[in-house]
Amino acid sequence: MFPYQSGWSFIWPGYDDGIHKAREVAEKAVALDPDASFTNWRLGWALIFLRRHDDAVTCFDRALEIEPNNAEAYSYFAEVLNFAGDPGRAVEMSKTAIGYDPVVPPNCAFHLGHSYFLLGRLEEAVAQIQRSIDLAPSFPVSRMIMAAALTELQRDDEAGEHIATLRAQHPQHSLATVNQR
Repeated sequence: MFPYQSGWSFIWPGYDDGIHKAREVAEKAVALDPDASFTNWRLGWALIFLRRHDDAVTCFDRALEIEPNNAEAYSYFAEVLNFAGDPGRAVEMSKTAIGYDPVVPPNCAFHLGHSYFLLGRLEEAVAQIQRSIDLAPSFPVSRMIMAAALTELQRDDEAGEHIATLRAQHPQHSLATVNQR
């Protein structure tokens, strides 16, 4: 599931249909074991990129019903909620994830920062996204949202530095390719 979705998201060669393959594999996994938390939230993760927001939220709710102390699921659920238009609840999910695992991976810090950005809490967004960048300097989405937050804060020179770094690290990324995702 991961390689298909990641390949599609990060525009790896040969993964143009990766998100559909990820959904297909996750659906099969859920059919084989509907009570597996991991497969339910992985299906939800694929569905959010297919813009099936309600279905994605349902998958994560089910995953956390099965395994209510899964920090990773809470972290990914936060980003699903950001995409689904509920960044307030997403903050709660990120904080719950951190409560279960205080050594957060870069994506959890990013998800929380993205929530703060969507809520207009820009300084908090910058702090969390910087934490994500410190942990994973080449994660492209962190740089994109960081540039947007810094631009909103009228810190254009810093935003430009993040865009320049993003372009150097990931020349295949553009607004056009990101909008297609």
